[in-house]
Amino acid sequence: MYPDLKNKIAIVTGGYQGLGRAISLGLAAEGAQVAVAARSFQKCNELAAQIDPIGGRAMGCQVDVTDVASVTAMVDKVIDRWGQVDLLVNNAGSLGKRDWIVDYDPLEWDRIFALNLRGPFLCCQAVLKDMIARGQGKIVNVAAGVMDERVDYGVAAYYAAKAGLINFTRQLAAETKRYGIFANAVDPGGLDTKMSDEVIATEQTDEFAGTQTNKDPSRRLRRPESVVPMIMFLLSKASDMMTGRLLQASSQDDVQYLQL
Repeated sequence: MYPDLKNKIAIVTGGYQGLGRAISLGLAAEGAQVAVAARSFQKCNELAAQIDPIGGRAMGCQVDVTDVASVTAMVDKVIDRWGQVDLLVNNAGSLGKRDWIVDYDPLEWDRIFALNLRGPFLCCQAVLKDMIARGQGKIVNVAAGVMDERVDYGVAAYYAAKAGLINFTRQLAAETKRYGIFANAVDPGGLDTKMSDEVIATEQTDEFAGTQTNKDPSRRLRRPESVVPMIMFLLSKASDMMTGRLLQASSQDDVQYLQL
C-alpha cells in the first residue's frame, strides 16, 4: 500500500511481541529494513530471522529504553549497519503493578514513567541528530488508553505516563517540523495481547474485580494487526500533511483524527 516505505530504515521498540511484532512484520511486508528492538536479544533475533533468514533486511537489537547508553548503542548499531534511521516507532511500555494510588509504590511509579515516557524521549533524542542532518524522518509514539475517558483502577502511573507522551509528541512535532520530521501518536485501544491477558486475569482474581467503570459492552479487544494500517499511514508519505496529531482507534474499529 505504501511503496515509499520500501528500503526505509526503521526501529521498532518492544518489537518482538504484541503490537510491536505486528508493526515489525507490517513494515517488513512494505519492504522496509527493520531493527526489532527490546530487552531480549534472543527474541528480537528470532523475529528478525523470521522476517529475513539471510539477515539483510532485519536485525535484532537489545535495548533498555530507559538507559541512555543502551539507547545510544542501539541507534549506533543500526546506523553502522544500514547508514541511517528513517522511521522510529516507540512501542515499548508496561502497565506495571496494579495498585490503588494511596498504596502505589513510588519506585514502581518511577519505573513505569521511565518505560513509558523517558524511553520514548531517549529514543527520539538518539535518532533526531541523524534525521535533522538529512532533513527527514517519521516518528510514531504509541500512547494507548488515554483519550476515551476510560478509568481502569490500579494503572494510574501507566495512564499518566501515556498522557505525558501525547503532550511530548506535540512538543516534539513543533520543534522538528522545520527539519522535515513528522511526529505523531497512536492510541490503538484495547488489543488482544499479553498485556491485556494480564489485566483480565487480574480483574478476575483480585480486589479490582467489580470496580471497573469501563463496562461498555461495545468495547472489544482487537487483534494488533488491525491497528498496523494506521501506523503504516503515519510512517508513509501519505501522512506528510500531519504532525503533532493523535490517531485513535475507537471501539467500533474506525479511526478518529484528533488535533493535539
